[in-house]
Amino acid sequence: MAITIRNVYDTMSDIALHIQNQGTSFCCPYIQQREIIKSTFANGVPYSESCIIRRLIVIDSLYSTNANFNYFSIEEMAAAIYSIGPNEQDAIDYFERIANGGKDTLAIFCTSYGIRKNTLPGNSAMSLLSKYAYYLLLNCTKNPLGFPIYDSMAKEIYPIIIKQTTDRIIHKTDINKYSIEEYIKDLNILRDALFGNKTTRLHGMQQFDALDAYLWRVGKVKSGNFSLLFTKSEYITFINNLQLTGLNLKSNLFDKEVAKQCNSMTSVAILKGIYTYPSAMHTLIDHCKQI
Repeated sequence: MAITIRNVYDTMSDIALHIQNQGTSFCCPYIQQREIIKSTFANGVPYSESCIIRRLIVIDSLYSTNANFNYFSIEEMAAAIYSIGPNEQDAIDYFERIANGGKDTLAIFCTSYGIRKNTLPGNSAMSLLSKYAYYLLLNCTKNPLGFPIYDSMAKEIYPIIIKQTTDRIIHKTDINKYSIEEYIKDLNILRDALFGNKTTRLHGMQQFDALDAYLWRVGKVKSGNFSLLFTKSEYITFINNLQLTGLNLKSNLFDKEVAKQCNSMTSVAILKGIYTYPSAMHTLIDHCKQI
């Protein structure tokens, strides 16, 4: 069964409503980590290169973006962000322009940072930098769009959703060579289909924030990687429901087995005894089976 843009919007809306209703009381790892990162961007934190370094280290650690594989990369990224301007509003304005279709004129997202152990140039860090921009704009109450996160889950899932729900096809042969401008342009195909010309938030969430929450969760469910979506006790119940308790496999193979089991069971059976998600997870699992 093919999905429609209405299916996507309704599922995304359920997820957004659940996130907003739960707030910080929902103690799954994903929400806990999100709140930890948000605290480093809280109003009143003095803005400096050291402040930016702390934020990048926390994001890199919790999101596993592997920036530390390149020596001195965090420090060079912080210097690049601070070079936008000495006031944090300068960085906010810069990233807002990019999110609205502007150019990365300072080449923040495409520059190589740091060096490798053999002293060859390090890699670019679009994933980590997009997450920095995402959290920076998340605090902007007057910004209804926010900034999109560029990561493996979103890159894998959004072309599939666009293909199934619109008449557009993403033709990029190597998605890992996207510029941030190309990525946002393509992601806007889906955002425009969902929101049209509206500049309103979805249950209080910025549009790119709500879209990221949807894409990330679809990617997690489709890949069978649920660990960040549940508390410890809920995850144990979930794995027990799938009759996979004690199965000794490598992580990626275990995830494949989880995905296989989920595809063969109803969401009611999968989530038996788990009460954190009143309806959002049921909706998400059923939605993913249609993709």
